[in-house]
Amino acid sequence: MKMIGCFFLGLILITSGSSEDSYSNLQAPRFIKQPSESQSIVTEDRTKILQCQAAGWPKPEYRWLKDGLYLEDRNPQHQYIRISDVKRSDAGVYQCEATNPVGTILSESINLTIAYMYPFEHTSESTITVKRGRAAILSLPSIESNPPPVVTWLSDDRTLYGIRYATTPDNKLVVLAVDQRDQKSYRARATNTQLGHEETTGAFHLLVGGGDDTDEEIPEIVVPPQNVETIKGEPSTELACIANYPCGRARWVANEKRELHCSR
Repeated sequence: MKMIGCFFLGLILITSGSSEDSYSNLQAPRFIKQPSESQSIVTEDRTKILQCQAAGWPKPEYRWLKDGLYLEDRNPQHQYIRISDVKRSDAGVYQCEATNPVGTILSESINLTIAYMYPFEHTSESTITVKRGRAAILSLPSIESNPPPVVTWLSDDRTLYGIRYATTPDNKLVVLAVDQRDQKSYRARATNTQLGHEETTGAFHLLVGGGDDTDEEIPEIVVPPQNVETIKGEPSTELACIANYPCGRARWVANEKRELHCSR
């Protein structure tokens, strides 16, 4: 009986020592590879792979989050996710979670943006008639693009330049003080610089009617200035408006009394 008691006592001591060694090897997860912000803009219908890697013991398992919610049906042994045939709905903020019995950590977030561009909703030709001396406004048809396109207005396949042409923040073309020289066709070209893709509108045919060469230009505010919020101490703030007026007859006034310096 005494020998049996010693045997059990020895077994308990050996087991206890092994448990201490096991606990001393535990390590909380720590990232050795974060999801990369490089190439975070992905073309629609392409494939995107997001990766992370964490060290720790026991070996960490992984879960991925999109916009703060866990993605389902992901293998916890995989430190990457593969998004095939990327769609606009896949855009969002992604994070990797690594966990083991010692702890859980979250990676830095990566903002995945989807680049796309579709044709203009309306590409049919249109005709606009404007009285001589007034301003003509050509509106850009709706187009879906991310990032927003760079818009260039053309006439006879040439880019429009000069102080008589202006564009608004929503990419309308304004032709100031129209005359017979402006009676021609115009088009807009939208370029998605991320995709290197272009779309072109249908033709806008501008007709100039009424008046003669002796008529004076009628001053008018074509596009009024918009409210702007700025930060105190900023070196400058830009206000803009588009006016149809004879040269030299425009000025900016603050609080109805103080004239501001302006540039054309």
